[in-house]
Amino acid sequence: MRLAGIAALVAAGVFGCATSAPADPTPEKFADMFGVWSPDGEMIAFVSDRTGDPEIYVARRDGSGLKRLTDAPGRDAHPFWFPDGDRIAFQSPRNGGDVRIFVMNADGSGQRELAPTQGFCGVPTVAPDGERIAYMCSDSVAEAGEASAPWRLYLINADGSGLRRISDGPGNDQVANWSPGGESLVFWSNRSGADHIYAMEVASGALRQLTDGSSQNRAAVYSPDGSRILFLSDRDGGWALYEMPSMGGAVRRLAGVETEFGLPYASPDGSVLTLKATDGGPRIAVLDPATGLSKAIDF
Repeated sequence: MRLAGIAALVAAGVFGCATSAPADPTPEKFADMFGVWSPDGEMIAFVSDRTGDPEIYVARRDGSGLKRLTDAPGRDAHPFWFPDGDRIAFQSPRNGGDVRIFVMNADGSGQRELAPTQGFCGVPTVAPDGERIAYMCSDSVAEAGEASAPWRLYLINADGSGLRRISDGPGNDQVANWSPGGESLVFWSNRSGADHIYAMEVASGALRQLTDGSSQNRAAVYSPDGSRILFLSDRDGGWALYEMPSMGGAVRRLAGVETEFGLPYASPDGSVLTLKATDGGPRIAVLDPATGLSKAIDF
């Protein structure tokens, strides 16, 4: 199942507000997923269904200070920090069933919808200037030559204005992440058959395919300095974390991973977020690319 399939599991919900971690005991089995570093690398925002329904939480990188930011019977997901660390973008279906993009303060207050889009619109990522948000959307209407509604990439201004689609063509375009300078987006698409990594110049829309072959390549993000792209691939049998130069080129395997879900965001110190499979369910882990070792965080 690709990430879009996982994203589809987090549809439906209502308005929520910030709350402290639940007083009820944490269940034996639950899922922590979709972790993303705060700009300074000291906090992690993530999604957990530990209360029976996926909600957005934040905590310190050592797992302490857990705080739930959304509290609703529906499912909120895919948080992403603004570069100032004061706000978080996320997806929610709380206003009528369609999944839409929302923004809230980093303490969970001030939750607001950006635009009344249609269909499933989610996995927002915020530009380094804090002024633009990229996201993926399927509007439930199949296009010519498509058996089902494709995923496309969109941009919207952080104030909810300027909505526009920025990708087209065959196949599905998924999960765009910004370069540190904000001039490019990296994403993955099956437009050539297998899932491959592409980079898009935002101003012109020019595309560059960065991987090829028959392997599946997903979950692409830029390194903090923009010199490299981190991504997940099954090219050697089994999923692993790889890196390549930002313009494409020689690919280097960094470490095996236990699942292709999640995005390998790197903190300023180079630590990469990944997932570990445990008897209790998936857990967010911090991976050291130098050693290939990862440790799950106990939130």
